[in-house]
Amino acid sequence: MNESKGTMESVTLSRVPDEQRKNWWTVALIQAGIMISIPCLMVGSTLASSLSIGEAIIAIIVGFAIAVFFMTLIGMQSSDLGRPMCVVASSAFGKTGVRIFMMILFSAALICWFGYQTVVCGEAFSNLLSKFFGVHFSVTASIIIWGIIMLVTAVWGINALGWLNDIAIPALIIVIGIASVIAFKTYGTAALAGYQPPAETQISVIAGIAMAFGGQSCGMVVTGDITRFQKTRKDTALATILGVFPISIMMIILGYILSVMTGDSDISNILCTLGLPVLGMLVLIAATWTTNTTNSYSAGIDMVMLFNSSDKSRVIMTVIAGVLGTILALTGIMYHFGTFLTLCGDAFGPVAGVMVADYWIVRKGDPEKWFYKDGFDWVGIISWVAGVVFTFIFGTDYAIFIGIVISFVLYLVLRKLIREKQNVVDETEL
Repeated sequence: MNESKGTMESVTLSRVPDEQRKNWWTVALIQAGIMISIPCLMVGSTLASSLSIGEAIIAIIVGFAIAVFFMTLIGMQSSDLGRPMCVVASSAFGKTGVRIFMMILFSAALICWFGYQTVVCGEAFSNLLSKFFGVHFSVTASIIIWGIIMLVTAVWGINALGWLNDIAIPALIIVIGIASVIAFKTYGTAALAGYQPPAETQISVIAGIAMAFGGQSCGMVVTGDITRFQKTRKDTALATILGVFPISIMMIILGYILSVMTGDSDISNILCTLGLPVLGMLVLIAATWTTNTTNSYSAGIDMVMLFNSSDKSRVIMTVIAGVLGTILALTGIMYHFGTFLTLCGDAFGPVAGVMVADYWIVRKGDPEKWFYKDGFDWVGIISWVAGVVFTFIFGTDYAIFIGIVISFVLYLVLRKLIREKQNVVDETEL
């Protein structure tokens, strides 16, 4: 019997039972919900100041094609094993290595993103009430309320994520379509004809590809937190490709076009300008909700691994992650985390390089050859650090890709030279 949608998620680090696996379209909608976000539109807006529309389309398609390629491979690992990224990665880094080197980084980044998105949602809600209903509602209270709402969804787990996106995604696609039609009718396409960004802000197409790819580097690696609920590799591929690729391409190109036409990539602002303020604010809130819930959800899973807790602790860890993110939102500290998040983006790519090399090359994609490894695996850790250091030091347009390749190749070379220790974790501890 399939798990009811009203049932709270009960598995965290242990294997997802077959009866709790989901249809591919349920996971595809969750993936799409993550992509329909204000940050995606902002990437498009940023590219509008740097590339022509033809160059931007190439950069967006190629960048996301690379991201989806890695997402599919990493997602299949988790669907094969029925486990989240933090457990799957243990065969490459060791359980202690994952906890110390990976989970602190991932948890902190996801908590910061939760705080940032909660501010966006809270401010939008207060502005909606104030400007169009004459109700002056505290932004602080709004942030707290929406932080709680998004946190409750994350605490409930995969079933709540599925329920939310079943409703929100079709509605958001319709509203975004309406926004686009209205914008085109109002502003026309004259601004797009022969558009060229200012010479002083232009970048190369490769830099644009890296920008599009880098924006998904964290989600690319933690995708297994969602795809572990898939039944087969085919389902994972369908959910990832159809859930991520078309929606992300649409959102970023839309952000680019709207930025060029109107000088503003924010659909909610455009709708407000065109006399549809309520619809605009609801779009912003819904888009933030569907994206931000997964931030605290994945952060909670990572913190279970970080603190070496049991599956039963996922709820409290998710609550802690959400509360910390909300506190950051209330204090404004998270506005100073821009550099940190940029560095995290550069650090996540090499994780993917090591994980893909470990599972698909060393273990030949065979779940029977995977094991939950205890302690540190210095082969994986050194390979990851080498890729990260290269990316940080060189910082060229293509450094993020070279960093992934370095981690991938170095892991394979070192694994040949250094014998792997079969220090298997006792899974009764999970």
